[in-house]
Amino acid sequence: MSDRPEESKNQQSIETQPAEATTNNWDGPHDQRNPRNWSRLRKWTNMLLLGGLVFLDALGSSITAAAIPALIDEFGVKHANRVVITLVTSVYNLGIAFGPTIMAPLSELLGRWWLYQASNVVFISCNIACARSGTLGMLVPFRLLAGCASAAPVTIGAGTITDLYREKERGVPTAIWAGAAIIGPIIGPVAGALISYGATWRWTFWLLVIIGGFLLILCLFFLDETNPAAILKLGGLRGRLCSGGAGQDEKAIDTLCKSLYRPIRLLFREPLVSVVSIWSALSVAHLFILFTSVEEVLIDKYDFSLPVSSLAFVAMGIGAIAGQILYTALSDRTVRLHDKGGDLRAEHRLPWMMLGSLALPIGLFWFGWSSEAHTHWMSLFSALFVCGLGLAIVLIAPLSYLIDVYEQHAASAITGSLILRALSGAFFPLIGPPLFHDLGYGWGCSVLAFMALVFVPVPVFLYKYGESFRKVSVDRVTQ
Repeated sequence: MSDRPEESKNQQSIETQPAEATTNNWDGPHDQRNPRNWSRLRKWTNMLLLGGLVFLDALGSSITAAAIPALIDEFGVKHANRVVITLVTSVYNLGIAFGPTIMAPLSELLGRWWLYQASNVVFISCNIACARSGTLGMLVPFRLLAGCASAAPVTIGAGTITDLYREKERGVPTAIWAGAAIIGPIIGPVAGALISYGATWRWTFWLLVIIGGFLLILCLFFLDETNPAAILKLGGLRGRLCSGGAGQDEKAIDTLCKSLYRPIRLLFREPLVSVVSIWSALSVAHLFILFTSVEEVLIDKYDFSLPVSSLAFVAMGIGAIAGQILYTALSDRTVRLHDKGGDLRAEHRLPWMMLGSLALPIGLFWFGWSSEAHTHWMSLFSALFVCGLGLAIVLIAPLSYLIDVYEQHAASAITGSLILRALSGAFFPLIGPPLFHDLGYGWGCSVLAFMALVFVPVPVFLYKYGESFRKVSVDRVTQ
């Protein structure tokens, strides 16, 4: 690469730089240390453990929602308004916004294994503290810290997928990783309602501790380091020490400093990252606003009990699973066809994103006006199924695109998107109650649907111009 003209370097696509640099350090294309050459069993073991960690941390974001009334009663908060009630849930997402800023750069510099383990230990410890909290003043800070720790799997997971799989192989692994982050928050209210109904709110946290401890044991024995730089560094440590090459590690601090601000720089200076991140954040806002309204509609208008009303999220979860399967199958088929034709590029997964971008506003219109007209509850459940289908596609497809574009630096590229998504999940639930109070569910959901419709052309735009944006980018990810 060093003998190419400078113009060629500037035109080089973002995703090829780190991949080529890493490939040159392996002992040939079949080096068994390279995670992409591992057996299928070993790869899937790592992916399933990653999916479990992502699901657990996503579950923690919403499992307390149904337990909030009991929690408020126990702590004696009088005249609690909706802001106070939703704070315990929202502050967790606020923590998720802070965590990625340090975790993604550290994972690219030091490796991923240690961060997975350390973050899980912190997550478990914070949830133990939450379960034993005697005041809101103790509970809220530990929820914030738990949220910070929970950001690791979803942030670092993008890099793990890139480490393990080539571009044409990433459809299903990405669906597992991103899908777990969607299914977790949807299942959370159901689990929280059932636990709160049969036990106390503290068991919502003990459940997270139990699952986290089980995954910690499995990860200690079966989770591998996948970062190529970390693998090569460990493998060549003795040789570097003997030859005096260990002095290269003096650059680590400088590299870390550059990596810390890379995600923010990409978010604000890379059009691709900016557009995808804003769209994803808006979709997460829709998801969490629905969390604040669905149970209220079913309890107040349809006289459902709390456990029964939480089953509405099962309908949304089934829709999300259907969206995952549909998008993965269709996009993988498209990728295989273009790979055979020799013209594969990252944008070839995008056309099927249009399906999700249309399904989401349709579901929002349907749910809002069905609630307003007090139609049969099955109509609401069907609308939530469509919302879940659309949300799954809209949240999986953009992340899959960023992974394909940024390759080895996917963790940093996705960090900016995750920060916006987490902030959206933290603050938009506070907007939902006054929105529906002032406009009603019909027009309130219509406002959300119209916002979603604005982004319908995004997949077409990225498909047509995405490659051009990558070629003329002034902000190389490796800088």
